[in-house]
Amino acid sequence: MQTTLLYVVMIVSVLLQLTAVFLAIRLIRLSGTVLAWTLLAGGFAVQALRRVVSLIQVMSGHAQADLLVESLGLFISLLMVLGIWKFKPLFLEIAKSHRQLENINQSLEQQLSDGLYELQLKDQYIVLQSRQAAIGEMINCIAHQWKQPLNNLGLIIQQNHIDYSDGGMTNETMAAQTKKCLELISFMASTIDDFVNFYREDKLKTNFDIRQNVIHAVKLMSANLKDNKINVIVEPGEALYVDGYPNEYAQVVMNIIGNARDILVERSICLPVITVTLCMEEGKSVVLIRDNGGGIDTLALPKIFDQYFTTKQMNQGTGIGLYIARAIIENHMGGRLSAQNVPDGAEFRIEV
Repeated sequence: MQTTLLYVVMIVSVLLQLTAVFLAIRLIRLSGTVLAWTLLAGGFAVQALRRVVSLIQVMSGHAQADLLVESLGLFISLLMVLGIWKFKPLFLEIAKSHRQLENINQSLEQQLSDGLYELQLKDQYIVLQSRQAAIGEMINCIAHQWKQPLNNLGLIIQQNHIDYSDGGMTNETMAAQTKKCLELISFMASTIDDFVNFYREDKLKTNFDIRQNVIHAVKLMSANLKDNKINVIVEPGEALYVDGYPNEYAQVVMNIIGNARDILVERSICLPVITVTLCMEEGKSVVLIRDNGGGIDTLALPKIFDQYFTTKQMNQGTGIGLYIARAIIENHMGGRLSAQNVPDGAEFRIEV
């Protein structure tokens, strides 16, 4: 009787071990925690195999077994099955949370991808606006540079017609007038070359003289400034050499001077002046561009370098000029661009 009971206990223990294996395998599919439950199922399977071997050895008389010990093993196997059964909802909830987390991650990745795409489109739009503004400024400067030469050409042609009609046109007069016309045409052609070279993208950093760079930028805007009766003073000093992108640097200078010009014209300043000072401070080149236009509104001053912020009237400003200027100085050349009000106007400081 005791032997039969022992066999029953061992057989039931094996069945419980196999049940634990089945439940563990089932939870692999339901919970998605493959590694954990695979290890547990493997452990349960080894235990079941060991108990089958023990049962065969006992039944064949090659080994002996204690009923109390086997009963304890049966109780442990029962606890294992009940434990898996009771923890099943918890693991299913964990699996559900895991799937929800994966869905959230996928959603966040999609939102991030969409956000990056929108930022790329926004950056492309900013670059396009910057180029359009630069082209507009270039055309405006060319128009001012050509205005006086075209007037002179018109006067020369009219004078030639008058001299020819009066019979006063001599070979010497014709040669002199022709020379003047060719000089004016050459000046206009060189103006085009200057602007084409200026707006050509810099490929590599070069060592350039900031003073000559500033003088060149002022020269490109000279006709426009002269037309508005604005005096630009570049204070004398020594040459300052830095490594960077000369065209981009000149574009920054032109942008700041252009803003100063607009303020001076808008406010109808008497004797408008823009002063450019160059110096070295603690191993850095410093360019100070100051105007006497009355300064920048204190509320607007902290925001003038923000993207799309402008103090100009609608359709007169894009709000990206100073934003691009700061990006050029700080991101491309490792410098700093700042602004402050001074007693009679505003002062921009370019450090490289």
